[in-house]
Amino acid sequence: MNAFIIILMASNNFVIVNSRGMITIPSQIRKDKKIKPGSKVAILNIAGTITLVPILSEEEIQRNLIPHEIMVKTYEESKKRDLEIEE
Repeated sequence: MNAFIIILMASNNFVIVNSRGMITIPSQIRKDKKIKPGSKVAILNIAGTITLVPILSEEEIQRNLIPHEIMVKTYEESKKRDLEIEE
């Protein structure tokens, strides 16, 4: 039986693919990325690199959005600083 090893470079963890093609995401990664039973994860194959990307629910997306007023204020402050630097 051949086993494939996927190396998760950022965390120095590795997992072994079982005979059914399944892996277990290490608990610290699940905790850090808030991946719970029933969470959806996209599997991407980008230039030969397999990447797992948690898919956020609509509620999680709404919770993480920056209010429009804050974005406008940040943009205006940044533009003001840029103008001061140019002078």
